Amino acid sequence: MAGQIKNEFFLPRSHLDTEAYFLDLAQKFSRHYFGHELAVGTRLLDLWVNFQRKHEYNPPHTHKGVVSFVIWVQVPFSIEDEMAAVNSRQTTNPCAANFAFVYNQANGKIATENIPVDRQFEGLVCVFPSDINHMVYAFRTSDRFRISVSGNLGVP
Repeated sequence: MAGQIKNEFFLPRSHLDTEAYFLDLAQKFSRHYFGHELAVGTRLLDLWVNFQRKHEYNPPHTHKGVVSFVIWVQVPFSIEDEMAAVNSRQTTNPCAANFAFVYNQANGKIATENIPVDRQFEGLVCVFPSDINHMVYAFRTSDRFRISVSGNLGVP
């Protein structure tokens, strides 16, 4: 895996039970944002679960395939508490505990789109192009796991 997360596990036996749902989700995403259908033969390539501990993180990375997703299952903190923590106060770009996309703007400058994920995101799904750089910042205010399920879809 890409990150500094000790407890990441692939879920190969869950492919058959979940593939139709994720293919439908990816198809809707592709139609809405790209204006076309997914390629014939698109499949669920990978499915895994992350059990992220306090201070662990995923640095900027991309995935294989064409569409990726993350489902936030358990998020044991509030973004307000994370932003009030010592490491976040008085910073020019507070990003503690965020999920973030990193991309080049038309002028060549690098931009970051921070998504302030906290317990209000539990049960939500974020779908995105697999080749966009993204990262997960560390959290500090809980000793419980942040649990997420992620996957990639593409033509094998």
